[in-house]
Amino acid sequence: MQKPFRGDLDQLRERRIIRVLISHTKTNFFLTSKGFRGLEYDLLTAYESYLNRGPKRQRYETHLSFIPVPFSELLPKLQQGYGDIAASGLTITPERENLVDFTLPYITNVKEVLVSNLNAPEISKLEELSGKQIIVVANSSYIINLTKANLKLGLLGLAPIEIVKADPLLEAEDLLELVNANLYDYTVVDNHIAAIWAEVLNNIVIHSDLVFNSNSNIAWAIQKDLPKLKASLNGFIQKYAKPGRLLGNTVYKKYFKDPYWIKQPLTHDLLKKVDCLKYYFKKYGEFYEFNWHLLAALAYQESRFKQGKTSHAGAVGIMQIKPSTAKDKNVNINNIHKIENNIHAGVKYLAFLRDRYFSSEKYTEEEQINFALAAYNAGPRRILRLQNIAGKRGLDPYRWFYNVEIIAREDIGHETVNYVTSIQKMKLFLKSSHNLDRDRRNFLSNKVQDKTKNSTATQT
Repeated sequence: MQKPFRGDLDQLRERRIIRVLISHTKTNFFLTSKGFRGLEYDLLTAYESYLNRGPKRQRYETHLSFIPVPFSELLPKLQQGYGDIAASGLTITPERENLVDFTLPYITNVKEVLVSNLNAPEISKLEELSGKQIIVVANSSYIINLTKANLKLGLLGLAPIEIVKADPLLEAEDLLELVNANLYDYTVVDNHIAAIWAEVLNNIVIHSDLVFNSNSNIAWAIQKDLPKLKASLNGFIQKYAKPGRLLGNTVYKKYFKDPYWIKQPLTHDLLKKVDCLKYYFKKYGEFYEFNWHLLAALAYQESRFKQGKTSHAGAVGIMQIKPSTAKDKNVNINNIHKIENNIHAGVKYLAFLRDRYFSSEKYTEEEQINFALAAYNAGPRRILRLQNIAGKRGLDPYRWFYNVEIIAREDIGHETVNYVTSIQKMKLFLKSSHNLDRDRRNFLSNKVQDKTKNSTATQT
């Protein structure tokens, strides 16, 4: 999934994965203790269901995998083949249409408005922005439209606006927080983003009369010349997601009319949990030869990182390991109510499954992990039986996706199939987002510290 690829819908369905490049924000895409949320996530998971409509046996045959990247990298990575859809409130512009194709819009009549700090010099018309500094998202349509505004100022013989391109890590929401903290006086964002954040940021002012672009449309982007994928996405938007449709209206109101979600300490706190547990995931991942992001994804799938969780079947803790399994001679870890022991027991059991049942040279390393995960969920004997059936049906018993998972879906239902896929998707999310979130927080923290130092130096 992380290698460049280009293909239309038929090829994507053969791969069973559609990669969505997405920026990590509290309105478009974020992680909560109960799973992913966000306008883009909700719409695209609805598209996933639309794509897989039909007989239950075939449902969820194609999965969407969300890959967080900085906003500034969305279109470059899409063009390079690292994603199939880019979805992050992308405004359709002629410049972008030269690079990628866009779907029908799912948000229309968007205005790009000026937002200022409460204590910034008052602005009532464009001319008063002459010589002022405005920070905006890198590679955004805001830069294009501020540049056009500078042409108007030039015709009036006035100095241009100083356009500051934000660090590529920062999104529009981050810039609103910087303006709110008086680190910058002005920014430009979409009016619906400004309006919802004004509910929680008390020091920002929206200048609804200072509009740099009006009647803009927001859509998903795809690589050029993929007519089947474009037609499929457009069919979904036309039927369910365009303005006026129930789904589109409901999702829009959920994230851009009600400030509930942006008031929650969501992804940041959840990734902090990963940071706290990272030492154990890395320690036992290295010892038993697993990628630590995989182990974190497994823990998230099992318990949402809740050590106090106990299942109806008696499974305990972060890794949801049964006491009887932990006491078995092949695991032999005591006191799994202790976090480190619980993680150790879960990882050791996963390694036991891999090495005892799926160590044949006929498995690739990736397939060993897929089968070990399936066995962690459904039990090794059941998975071995499914492999036997797959072989008799002419499928490859040593490959999970497209082969044994088909038998699993028919024989034991969707749970194990979705379990393996969900963990692999979460692994990809954690690898992509963990460093991104950390770097963004560090950048914002350093900005605040620099501002404090400068203020102190000025006072002395």
